This record gives sequence, structure tokens and C-alpha cells, in this order.
Amino acid sequence: MTKLKIKNDDISNIDKIESLINDLKKLSLNEFDFNEIQKILIKLGCTIEYSKGSIIRIRHEILVGKRQYTDGIFTIHRIHGGKNKIYIRKRDYVRYLFPPLELIVLYKKEKVK
Repeated sequence: MTKLKIKNDDISNIDKIESLINDLKKLSLNEFDFNEIQKILIKLGCTIEYSKGSIIRIRHEILVGKRQYTDGIFTIHRIHGGKNKIYIRKRDYVRYLFPPLELIVLYKKEKVK
């Protein structure tokens, strides 16, 4: 269904992660394998909670008290793709996942300096 594969080299430092999350917006795929996106989230230090429904809750400490993420939580809708496969729509990535990821990268880059 999707051909997105993220290797450990792609997420080895914060600049590569920033480039990757920007490139994902430009891909011509309609759906992403969330297991691949999860690699980025884990590398950034996010915790992921799966509910019985179709919502995935993602939390990062760096977002606590920032903008609309006062509790550090943002969510995304998942598409059930089978046993171990979870897919998310590209438009959901662009609208709901990209903005907090961009903020996390920004704050982490400021912290590194």
C-alpha cells in the first residue's frame, strides 16, 4: 500500500529528522505506515498511547505549556490496516502530526545550541 521506509541513518540527528518530516509532506503517497512514523516519534522522545478506538495519543514533555499543546498531547486518527499494520492519511499527517513535530524539532534545536 505504501512504500515509506525509514532507516536509522535517516533519523540519526536532529537536522536529518527535520529534513525527513518536511519531505514526508511532499511525498505523493495518500497513506503512511504509522510503524515507520513511530520511529521518528520514538527518536524524538515521544510517548505513544493506543486506544481501543481509532485515535493515537502522542505526548512529549517539551510541548507542555506551549501553544495549544498545554498538556503536551496531540492526537492523530489511525486507519486500521490489518493485524500489525496501522496507517495514517497523509492529510492527517500534514494537518495534525507535522505542526507538533516541527515544534519539537525547533525546541530541541534551541536546546542543543
